[in-house]
Amino acid sequence: VGFTTLLQKTDLNDQQGQFVGLIKSAGENLLNIVNDILDISKIEAGMLHFDKNPFSIRELCYSVEMMFYHYATEKKLSLEWIIDNNVPEIVTGDKERLTQILNNLVNNALKFTDKGSIAVRVSVVEFKEQVVVLRLSVKDTGVGIQPEKLETIFERFEQAEANTTKKYGGTGLGLSIVKKLVTMQGGSVLAKSDPGAGAEFIIDIPF
Repeated sequence: VGFTTLLQKTDLNDQQGQFVGLIKSAGENLLNIVNDILDISKIEAGMLHFDKNPFSIRELCYSVEMMFYHYATEKKLSLEWIIDNNVPEIVTGDKERLTQILNNLVNNALKFTDKGSIAVRVSVVEFKEQVVVLRLSVKDTGVGIQPEKLETIFERFEQAEANTTKKYGGTGLGLSIVKKLVTMQGGSVLAKSDPGAGAEFIIDIPF
């Protein structure tokens, strides 16, 4: 992947540029597969540990938004982020794992949406002593999920349709990892969908 990036900066004709782009894309897909398998292995072996450090929710959301800005622009999709005013400026928890959860959900929403928008909202469910339960909602106007699949979509290697991998790529591990990362931190995850009109994933997680 690194060398394809260097190669893209050299003088290439159109066909060579296209081939290098395909190599880079395939390399990145393989990297994602390896990372997903490593994560699921760590989780199932009980080797995954969570940090407890202070971080800014707003800064985290901004960095994830910037990560997907060009992807959304290329697909001509609106990517909207809403953070309620009562969301604390700083919380204590695992910033990297929350980033991973949001990355998975936003990437899925963009991947399965061809027109319309993706809306990400962060709100407060409750304040309890020194704990705040945050709700992260990722809602899209994409292909949606059939009702019978909503219960199994978080299982390993499970995807909404039989041809999803062929059409959209991926391993079927992303949502399984999301659910495990959320529940291991004392949170919950819910999927809602109107087939053909989009899906919404709702994460409640304490910090």
